[in-house]
Amino acid sequence: MTHPSSQGRAPRGRAAGGGSRKGLPGSRHGGPHGGPHGGPRAGASASGSSGPLGIIVLDKDAGLPSNRVLGQVKRLLGVTKMGFLGTLDPLASGVLPVFVGRATRLIPLFEGLAKTYRVTMKLGERTATFDAEGAVTERRPLGDLTPERVRAAILAKAGRQRQTVPAYSAVKVGGVPAYKLARQGAAVPERVREVELWDLAVESVELPFATFCVTCTAGTYVRSLVEELGLALGPGAHVTALRRLACGRLFTLEDSVTLDGIGEAWKAGRQEHLRNPAAFLPEHAPLRVTPETELHLRDGRTVLLESPAPGTIPLAAPGGAIAPVSGDAAGSVSGGEPGRAEWVAGQAVKALRSDGSLIAVGVVTAELPGAPPGRLGFRPNRVI
Repeated sequence: MTHPSSQGRAPRGRAAGGGSRKGLPGSRHGGPHGGPHGGPRAGASASGSSGPLGIIVLDKDAGLPSNRVLGQVKRLLGVTKMGFLGTLDPLASGVLPVFVGRATRLIPLFEGLAKTYRVTMKLGERTATFDAEGAVTERRPLGDLTPERVRAAILAKAGRQRQTVPAYSAVKVGGVPAYKLARQGAAVPERVREVELWDLAVESVELPFATFCVTCTAGTYVRSLVEELGLALGPGAHVTALRRLACGRLFTLEDSVTLDGIGEAWKAGRQEHLRNPAAFLPEHAPLRVTPETELHLRDGRTVLLESPAPGTIPLAAPGGAIAPVSGDAAGSVSGGEPGRAEWVAGQAVKALRSDGSLIAVGVVTAELPGAPPGRLGFRPNRVI
């Protein structure tokens, strides 16, 4: 992400971004999901899926809704199962993380990520949608408004605050997107949510335009922020350009690819834009497992992290047995330090194949009925 040199800067705040399974009676005959002795069910696939799987950090062009852009990516890759993180308005461009194939199961892990934007607003005009897509509803003269007042008003918006959701938004009212009701002229109930803004940095003020950057909590409407600024300054305002620079710290413009770039790479047989989801989970401790262990994880079984003997991983079948199989569960863990196996209950973990590709995410658990006392296990809660 680029960090523009600013003529003013506000203090930084904080951003925020997280199943249980019954386990382990002592029977040696496998549970309803297992084969004899708690083994994997017949026909289970080590890969778990076919077709492309991964995350694309897309640089969305302005002018198209996010859903339409997603449809274009689907057609380029020939994949039907896809989703994205954080809708961008048609007017907006920038970072739109696209989850491909079974990687869509990971989207909830990222929904709380903060977003960083560069926004340009025009003072002196208000619109129905709070941006240039909507009809102008009011024009006012700028009067004695100065660039200094504009900068001060922008920086003063840092901190926690209540924000009104625009009537033209995707928020549903009785199951119907609010923007559809607004287009029909129907009344849209006012909705207010708490948001937080930080790292406000003014890039330029050349009246009637002003450009600034802001980082905000998930669910913040930059259009509403600009509407509020315009009213506070007097003449009103609306968004004329909006670019998302980042989602959290890992989805950034520096690592993004355009729609044209995806198409060119795909036609050439290259998939460098389709990234391993494990790369976006740095706070999850890595757990490397064998293909046999992967089959058990896909059956929803818990891997006991402390082996009773070198080279064995006891596996816990829900409603079934503990079945030892060979593996390397105590391999590279927190911080990537080989041989370190200092697991802590509640710790986030990502299960990986030997090539580093992601199998599942889950947590370290001490809730292992039927296992020896004091043992910890890895419980998968999202398997891709």
